[in-house]
Amino acid sequence: MTQLNINGATAKPTAASAQLPVDDIELNTSGEHALIPSVAIDTLLAHRQAGLASFAQAMEHLAAARAHFVAAGSKIYRSHSFPGLVERAVSCEAWEAVVKREIDRTIWGHLMEETGMMTLMNTDQRQAWHSSLYSDSMPEVTIDNVLASFKQLHLSRESMFEEGVVSLFEKLSWDYKTNNPRRFGKKIILGNLLQQRYGGWVSASTAGCARLDDLMKAFCILDGKTIPDVRSGAGCAFQEHVSRHDMNNPLFEMPYFTIRYFKKGSGHITFTRPELAERMNDIIARHYPGALPPA
Repeated sequence: MTQLNINGATAKPTAASAQLPVDDIELNTSGEHALIPSVAIDTLLAHRQAGLASFAQAMEHLAAARAHFVAAGSKIYRSHSFPGLVERAVSCEAWEAVVKREIDRTIWGHLMEETGMMTLMNTDQRQAWHSSLYSDSMPEVTIDNVLASFKQLHLSRESMFEEGVVSLFEKLSWDYKTNNPRRFGKKIILGNLLQQRYGGWVSASTAGCARLDDLMKAFCILDGKTIPDVRSGAGCAFQEHVSRHDMNNPLFEMPYFTIRYFKKGSGHITFTRPELAERMNDIIARHYPGALPPA
């Protein structure tokens, strides 16, 4: 005999109910003996089937949309970001604007990386660019906007480079006597190059790695060499060195400078191409006329 489980309690059916033939039950919703009053089961099931079919079509369309976004260079396809975008879209009326801005934001980033402009920019310029992507002034990705933006970036490459050198100069800490506050010398000292970790370990700081990338970029441009990609440049190499050696080998060598770092976080940077450092001083002099003393 079949038992019924209701809210965790088990009960045996009565003799009368056990003898009731299943075929005698009618799923009608009207009349005196309706099993489920006031509910049109046939209509309910029809809507259920239609909803499932529409949902299946929506899933197919979403998969197609994600494939198109991937082909456009958007990183919104990542597992954590695409579902989040869909959730935001279905929760607001202006879903089209939400989706368009999110996709355009990732496409602009893709274009900047693939054209090398992100590598050419210094840390401050990249931060300003990223901030603009989350502002109301972010332009829509259209052929006219893309061509105009990259034409302007191309024309301003030289000024972008010089602004990067000046930014490096302005960020030198005058707390160290080695740092001449009016010029790049044979050696400079950068603070906050490292950060402390649990257990006494150290690691390269994000800000310190960014400054090393900017420094390497300046030397490469002055030397007429290809700029390393920002995603695998001097900062990444320094980070890997510190991660591998900690304080057991606190000397890091790059083509244009060497770094001896200390557990307190600072790093002594010695230029191996002092003539290039002097050319950076020429740039400083153009931006701060009369500021540099005799070498």
